[in-house]
Amino acid sequence: MPEASALADLPAASPMHLRQPDMDALRPAFSTHKPRILILYGSLRAVSYSRFLAQEAARLLEYFGCEVRIFNPEGLPLPDAAPASHPKVQELREWSAWSEGQVWVQEFDADGRMKPSSYYDRVVDVCEELVKFTLMTRDASNYLTDRYSERKEEVEKLEQRVSLRSL
Repeated sequence: MPEASALADLPAASPMHLRQPDMDALRPAFSTHKPRILILYGSLRAVSYSRFLAQEAARLLEYFGCEVRIFNPEGLPLPDAAPASHPKVQELREWSAWSEGQVWVQEFDADGRMKPSSYYDRVVDVCEELVKFTLMTRDASNYLTDRYSERKEEVEKLEQRVSLRSL
């Protein structure tokens, strides 16, 4: 357990709910279903580059074996502008519950800190998950960081060197 002084620097956190990583809990049986990914974007423009990027990401994720849904925000009411029973609110809630991965962003106060809220709690959730994923994947980081773009760049550099030698 961290010392009280370490917790003093986290004024918006609830110390009794913060947990250190549990190494044994990081080794459960692997799920056998495809990873469920929800992609959200906010643009309502007819030509939306964020929607294009969401669609491209969906194609890549599907290629990598994921089940993907893209939430179309058209018709989603502003917060508190419609009841929770609104069809788009219900769709977003159902898809959020279905998904296994999302990122949410919240505004900060004038001091650059988040106030205690359900949004802050979600940030804590994401930080906990980041630590858990890091602990779970760090021993395989060479494989996990074997990037397409870098492999491609290395082949192009090699081809260029070979081409120059044949001159």
